[in-house]
Amino acid sequence: MKLISKLSCPVKLVFCCAILNTATIANAIAQEKAAPVKTADGATLVDNADLYNLFEMMSGKFSSEAQSKADTSYFNISLKMHPIWQSRTDGHWFYVEQAMATKLDKPYRQRVYHLYLYNDKKIASSVFEIPNPAAYVGSCEKDNPLSNLTPDSLISREGCTIFRKDEHRSVLG
Repeated sequence: MKLISKLSCPVKLVFCCAILNTATIANAIAQEKAAPVKTADGATLVDNADLYNLFEMMSGKFSSEAQSKADTSYFNISLKMHPIWQSRTDGHWFYVEQAMATKLDKPYRQRVYHLYLYNDKKIASSVFEIPNPAAYVGSCEKDNPLSNLTPDSLISREGCTIFRKDEHRSVLG
């Protein structure tokens, strides 16, 4: 009510109401579009938009610094997930480095992740080792990391594929 009482012109009030109604309608339309499509068995369908959204969330540099400061039983870990082989059409690929924040030049884990649509209900992330990983330390900071490798040159980590599916508006996997 305070906002409305401050408006001195009825035109401003009509304009504000029109903006609020437009925003409410736009929000309802966005929610309708974002509502998950369900199959007969109640599973949520996933598509390339879902795959791309997950790719965007996974891309970047992550740290447990705040957690390590709040609880000294945790270490400050750095996780870098850099997109690679972006011209490929079989999903999204990442070069991943995980290291202690105090030893970024000595990662204790280097992997390649392949993120792809497994079927219309699941997104999969397969994990691969890199031959001669020491040669690629710091590649997350380069423009075109692992450009001299191909998926065929990687070593599959059998049993390490993670499946993601939406269930009741929460993520499992």
